[in-house]
Amino acid sequence: MSGYSDNYVTRVQNVAGMADCTDRFQQLIICPDGNFSSWYFDSPVKPEWKYETYIAVELVQWVDAN
Repeated sequence: MSGYSDNYVTRVQNVAGMADCTDRFQQLIICPDGNFSSWYFDSPVKPEWKYETYIAVELVQWVDAN
């Protein structure tokens, strides 16, 4: 399984057939890296950790534009 503390490399490696599915079904799979322990939220302690904003706003806008 992938999740906490993983990154895009381990997600692709640990999910059997992911690469084949993307080609066969013409899918775009996005595996954002949320740092080691961000839990994908904007940190109240480290202002530079804005992962919730990145996932919910910036990444969506980037995908839609491309």
